[in-house]
Amino acid sequence: MIPELRDALTSHLLLLGVVEAYASYKTKIDVKTLDQPKLTVIPSAREATPINRAGQQKYDVTTDLAYRARVTDTDNLAELDRHDARVEEILESLTVGDSVGDGWKITSVTRPALFSVEHIQEAGVFTSIIKVVCSKVI
Repeated sequence: MIPELRDALTSHLLLLGVVEAYASYKTKIDVKTLDQPKLTVIPSAREATPINRAGQQKYDVTTDLAYRARVTDTDNLAELDRHDARVEEILESLTVGDSVGDGWKITSVTRPALFSVEHIQEAGVFTSIIKVVCSKVI
């Protein structure tokens, strides 16, 4: 169930024009191979646990969309602003109520923090997370 949601959400993002999207269970990325920004679609669980509701099974699954881009000049605010603006575009393209396929609907979209200053300083990588909750009733 989770791999299908991950793939459906990735396909939905690609249809929205988010060319950086790809599906993965890996949270780490090799900075050396980060030649273009990537939006990793990472489910927070390997299995969905149902929430019983009047005989129906409801599933809520949180998925992290991790936007990462190599930063060549950590003091260049224009470069950071460009990546931050791209994350905002992605965030705004995701709408609560959208169907992402196979009965899954987006029920929540949040961006807990703007970006990780530590990742920029330590690894030269701009990192920002978008949390997407999708629900399905069977």
